Amino acid sequence: MLTRVQGAWHFRRAVPLMVRPFIGKQEIWFSMRTTSRVTATARAGMVYGMVEQIFQDCRDMSETEEYIRTLEDALTTSDGIISGQDDLITILKRQHELRRVTDALTHYSEFSAFIQTQAEKLRDIGRRIEDLNHKAILNQGRLAEARNTRNELTEAIKQIASMATGMMTMANQAQSIPPSPSVPVDETPKFSEIMESYAESKSKELKNERDSRVMKVTLAQFLEIVGDKPLASYKGKDAHLFIETMRRLPNNYGKNSITPVPVLDSITSADFQEKHAGKDIPRLSDATVEKRVTFLRSLWDYMLPIGHVEKNIWKGFKFKSEKVRAVEDWSEENLTRLMSYPWTTRTFSRTTYAFVTAIAAYSGMRQSEICHLRCEDFVHTDDGWMIYIQEHPPVMVNGKEVKFSPKWRVRKTPWF
Repeated sequence: MLTRVQGAWHFRRAVPLMVRPFIGKQEIWFSMRTTSRVTATARAGMVYGMVEQIFQDCRDMSETEEYIRTLEDALTTSDGIISGQDDLITILKRQHELRRVTDALTHYSEFSAFIQTQAEKLRDIGRRIEDLNHKAILNQGRLAEARNTRNELTEAIKQIASMATGMMTMANQAQSIPPSPSVPVDETPKFSEIMESYAESKSKELKNERDSRVMKVTLAQFLEIVGDKPLASYKGKDAHLFIETMRRLPNNYGKNSITPVPVLDSITSADFQEKHAGKDIPRLSDATVEKRVTFLRSLWDYMLPIGHVEKNIWKGFKFKSEKVRAVEDWSEENLTRLMSYPWTTRTFSRTTYAFVTAIAAYSGMRQSEICHLRCEDFVHTDDGWMIYIQEHPPVMVNGKEVKFSPKWRVRKTPWF
């Protein structure tokens, strides 16, 4: 078909569908390159003849078996090529996935190394924080010690001021009173020389063996803390040193050790445990310290008439009195529960336990006092039946001599 497009003749031939796979999917346009209809018609006829020859050759080739075989081989080959391309695409995809995983592992290794580095830095920061906490604890301990020292200095200054006031008063009085001869220091015995003889004479007056033992320990501790000097050379500052040292002594000193430990070493160990180990070490109460001072005060009272000392250096010190806990009576419910508790021990009978508990609940006596009662301790008086708490001769128990002495004094307790 001839058509005129922009002043030129063109021959349009629609290619059959059966031959399009060999020449393409688009229609073929042949330009005649002339404006003459006759020339264009001649050229178009030539083109038509060539196309018809091509179509004839195609028809001849499609009818031969060799061509069909060749075409089938080509199709088989093309299928193999296509399947090979699919396998290649699969391999390329796997390689791409493997490359992506490898890159991810590389990034993971770098990330893991980064995490380890940061963890090490965090551990370093944690150690620094622990050091800072330790230093803070030490500083707090030093601050507390400084406060205690300040309080001790304040008390010392108050005592010095009081002593100065007393000295001024005595100086004013001394103008009208002739001075008394002072005790020569060199002529007085040392503390170690008089300590043993005083302890022996004083032990006879003490009925409680425990008090005698505590008195001897107190004398030895004074000698260890203050030092051995002539009695007349001891001053009030020596008494103050002993009292403040005893207040810092742990309350379990000497209870769990076979070999005696020096007092200052025990105090140093307790201070170290409180500062560095965070433990709260209980110290001797003022009531216990006051009882220790009582033995030393009686020693100076004993030496004062003899002339070995001028005055008793232990007088004037004040101690904090402990609050007495309120005593409440046992309720009937608690007493019933106590008496009905299952009995499992074989050391003593349930009857003995019941009598001891009943006497303690009614009279308020101590366990040692109840266990040492004798039949003669139950006496009938004008006021009714009484229990006498008194000393008894020692008895032998399992080959050992057991002696009982009242803790405070001989006394009587109403029975009915």
